[in-house]
Amino acid sequence: MSLIDVFKAYRNIREYVAWTPLMYSYKLSRIANCNVYLKLENIQVTGSFKVRGACNAVKSLSREELERGIITASSGNHGIGLAYISSKLGVKSIIVMPKNTSKWKIELCKAFGGEVVLAGDNYDEAEEYCFKIARENDLTYISSYADLKVIAGQATIAHEIFMDNPDINTILVPI
Repeated sequence: MSLIDVFKAYRNIREYVAWTPLMYSYKLSRIANCNVYLKLENIQVTGSFKVRGACNAVKSLSREELERGIITASSGNHGIGLAYISSKLGVKSIIVMPKNTSKWKIELCKAFGGEVVLAGDNYDEAEEYCFKIARENDLTYISSYADLKVIAGQATIAHEIFMDNPDINTILVPI
């Protein structure tokens, strides 16, 4: 993946996601003894940065792949993002979630138009079931973590950070 892929992703998603603010944190700056800024992805249209990757992946699919419908495995935020963009584009989406997923995330997926299937006691079991459904129904699978289009979409956060403040020299990403 290259920087060009990130710029392409930004063009792909910009009408569907918010440019979130980069806010200076007085408290963290004082603690760290340097200037600390926070990228407020919590105010993103779906409440998470994950919409960026889901959006870029879906917008990069062919018409044939879209017509077949989209499926993913998710513990929440990626699935919510996928449901959101699929709904915006009029594409069927199925989100396979572990049985212990929070009710709030399940309801948000549904509110954005996704069909939720609960399967397995953890993410790995849900993903395995997702693969089975995708094969049986010829659905287009989008990984929440192993898809370069998803990664490029999520990297658009850095593009926005540097557009807002080109003097940033370090970006810390909690995972």
